[in-house]
Amino acid sequence: MSILGAVTVVLSASTSDRRLDPHALIEAITQQAFLVLTIVYVIGATILVSLSSRRIGRDHVIIDVGACALFGGFTVLSTKAFSSLLTKEWVAVFKEWITYPILVVSGPFCFSLQ
Repeated sequence: MSILGAVTVVLSASTSDRRLDPHALIEAITQQAFLVLTIVYVIGATILVSLSSRRIGRDHVIIDVGACALFGGFTVLSTKAFSSLLTKEWVAVFKEWITYPILVVSGPFCFSLQ
């Protein structure tokens, strides 16, 4: 799952590493491909987390590893988005509303993986 997530991110990235301003970031995360990926990740994470506390989760480590991989994918994407905003606007980024959902997504996932 980790490899699939990494391949998806790499293949969907453009060849240039341009920094996104808040408006370009909103445009990027509202594209159909990202929305479908998000839905698949949320459904997959929900299933894996619910299986984790059951017998299958105790017997097969892949359940927990898969959940961590999905959470890690969201953490990487939200951290990349936040760093892109910071390099573009620095302190002014906190005046943009999109900054706060990004921080909400990255914060709990970072702490849940520790």
